[in-house]
Amino acid sequence: MRCKFVIALLLASLLSLCATQSYEKAFVVEVIDGDTIRIESGEKVRLLGINAPEKGQKFYGDAKKRLEELVMGKEVLMEKDAKNRDKYGRLLRYVYVNGTFVNLVMVKEGLAYAYLTESLKYGEDLRKAEEEAKSLRLGVWSESLGCDEPLGCLFSTERSNLYSKLMGLCSKDRQRVSSTSTLFKPGGS
Repeated sequence: MRCKFVIALLLASLLSLCATQSYEKAFVVEVIDGDTIRIESGEKVRLLGINAPEKGQKFYGDAKKRLEELVMGKEVLMEKDAKNRDKYGRLLRYVYVNGTFVNLVMVKEGLAYAYLTESLKYGEDLRKAEEEAKSLRLGVWSESLGCDEPLGCLFSTERSNLYSKLMGLCSKDRQRVSSTSTLFKPGGS
């Protein structure tokens, strides 16, 4: 009898762990740019594992418009990874709309590139999506320098200085990540 109770307790604990996975629902009220949204609570959410062109860079408008098409005025499902917030206080999340993995769509369509600063749950999926966008020369990859960097990255404030980029003609050792499908089941791979 005691053994059955212990097994039942263990199963209940396991089920509660699964139920408390890091997912939350939110309603999108603003698209700030191609990788950042604002939800109804007022919080800003940075799409995890991607970086879209900044204001003033080529494809900024395209990236922002596409993200608006995907999430504006919609309820989204957000998934946490290891890190909760970035240095600016924004929530870091994977975002889904009706089963579509939004972060992945942006990379796959060439409107953002994989931005892997740490080990991310979907890092490999994002890297593969980036490779696909590069091979098809989509978006930011349509005007590359013939290496692993989009043309717009040369002018990004997050990158090393322009001179070293031009002299080195792109750093091929930077870790990247992506995926081949846009439909994702949250928590799955």
